[in-house]
Formats: sequence, C-alpha cells, structure tokens
Amino acid sequence: MHLQLRLQYGDHGLEDILDFVVSSQEAKQLQNDKLDLLTWTNQQIADNASSK
Repeated sequence: MHLQLRLQYGDHGLEDILDFVVSSQEAKQLQNDKLDLLTWTNQQIADNASSK
C-alpha cells in the first residue's frame, strides 16, 4: 500500500510530500490500532536500525 502525506503552505505554492510504502499487514495495523503515523514511523526506523 502506498501512503502519501501532503502539507501545503498557503499562497506560496510550496508543498511537502512524504511517501510511505507499507505492506498490507502494516496498513491494517495503522487502520485497526489507530496508531499515530509518526509513532509507527519511529518504531520502523528503530526496528530497522536494530536489525542491521
């Protein structure tokens, strides 16, 4: 699943775009547990760092 977050900065025409690609299992966790996306991202970074 592809998640995309966009933040627009009013009249300046600037926009931040964050793209995430997650497995269907992770997408279900985000939906079912109502886990904060930033919390989930931090967990993923920590898990990936510890597995290397």
